[in-house]
Amino acid sequence: MFFKGAISADSHIVEPPHCYVDYIEPKYRDVAPHVVRQDNGQDIYVIKDLKQTVPMGFLDGAGMTPKQRAEHVATTKFEETRKGGWDPLARLVDMDRDGIAAEIIYA
Repeated sequence: MFFKGAISADSHIVEPPHCYVDYIEPKYRDVAPHVVRQDNGQDIYVIKDLKQTVPMGFLDGAGMTPKQRAEHVATTKFEETRKGGWDPLARLVDMDRDGIAAEIIYA
């Protein structure tokens, strides 16, 4: 088989907000990673035993200046993240745009 384009060996995704809570055994739901919307509108991932929460904007700030990234990290909601990070069809569009034939994806 011949692939036209590059193969990305270091791609990442952003899990949808409730993927762990909705699909994990009920007895583990209270400790599953989950997203919380802060009073300022920012979404954060909360992961049990992780001392610090993970701002949603931290997960998709590639290509931004430090100033843009700082603002993005401080204010981003899940639905404002790059759709190709969590939607498979949008991901294919991004891959075509970038000339990527296949990916190894890390969560």
